[in-house]
Amino acid sequence: MRAVLLACALVAMAGCSAEEAEPPAAIWPADFESAWPEVRDCRLSPAEHDGFYIRVFANPDATQAYEDGVYPFAEGTLLVKGEYDDAECKTLVRVSAMQKLGPGAASELADWEWQRTDAAGNVTTQMPAKSCAGCHAACKARDYACTDK
Repeated sequence: MRAVLLACALVAMAGCSAEEAEPPAAIWPADFESAWPEVRDCRLSPAEHDGFYIRVFANPDATQAYEDGVYPFAEGTLLVKGEYDDAECKTLVRVSAMQKLGPGAASELADWEWQRTDAAGNVTTQMPAKSCAGCHAACKARDYACTDK
């Protein structure tokens, strides 16, 4: 009995002194819908992204390259896909984003960081998101960005 109590006390003390890990932060700004240029308007995405309606935004430094189809994208390019449950793209349900990393930073993921969050920005999927890279591999010629204008 004494050993059990001692073990419980040690576990309790370890729990009190251990720092809880911070949840990962969204790689996109919360105001992306109003602050960033929209590079693809509201459209239904039946197969990809679970049938949500989507809008695509690019960080301001990457907008022109996205619109002109300049590939590969520069390091730091951030493409954010708002996913909505209505045809007017008013009710944000979740967000998927991809950020271009430096050469060789994640070669198995085409040097992109992939992330999905809920509408509030709570991360639900974080790199390595091989399922994201796997689907986007079909768009390798466009540096893994699958959405057209």
